[in-house]
Amino acid sequence: MTPIAPLRYKVQFTAGAELHDKLVRAQALLRRQIPDGDLAAVVERAMSLLLRELERAKFAATPSPRKSAAEADPTPRSRHIPDPIRREVWERDGGQCTFRDRHGRRCPARERLEFHHADPFGRGGEHGMANVRLLCTAHNGFQAELDYGDAFMAARRRRRRQGGVRASSEMRWAGVVPRGLAGSVRGAALGAGAGVVPRGVAGSVGAAALGAGAGVVPRGLAGSVGAAGPGAWDPAVDNWRAGGHGSCRAS
Repeated sequence: MTPIAPLRYKVQFTAGAELHDKLVRAQALLRRQIPDGDLAAVVERAMSLLLRELERAKFAATPSPRKSAAEADPTPRSRHIPDPIRREVWERDGGQCTFRDRHGRRCPARERLEFHHADPFGRGGEHGMANVRLLCTAHNGFQAELDYGDAFMAARRRRRRQGGVRASSEMRWAGVVPRGLAGSVRGAALGAGAGVVPRGVAGSVGAAALGAGAGVVPRGLAGSVGAAGPGAWDPAVDNWRAGGHGSCRAS
């Protein structure tokens, strides 16, 4: 997508025959609402419907909720977090990872978010609003190691690689180690107090790139982190910048 004017963008891609047929069918079905068949208007309508479906599946979004989080039962009878709680946690956290580094800077990730229990579900933690927050897969996995310990998580990864034990939603730290990738935290990369580079993430962030306290960027996030200088979060673009080598975004 290329900006061409204020609030206007040029979107260009190559479509296959199946998508072409769907667009033509959508134009035909929308002739009353969009008489000229404007493709941008058709795609916008389609995206609105898709987002509504995705948001309902991800965090139970609905225009007319039947219950509020206060009315929902937070008792952890199963791994499923009640819809009203998922919905209000997502709204409260703004659809963004809530992890903050030691300088108070918040992780900018808005992709691959998971519902994390501060008091772990595996230890009886309830689904209440005060106990649930959004974390990206990287920071959710890092937190799992803090909660359950390196040895436990390593054993769980081994069992998973061997085809055993299905992960609970709390430990679905398909998080940080996209399921079973091996690896370990390098002390040099952590730096003083950085401590947020999770174990086992694909990719590597060197100490020179992290710098003091820049450790909120977990290993394995897409983007380029060069060793030219310390990484930093640029509030102007709501993203992490690494020594002038581009941004580091959740993949």
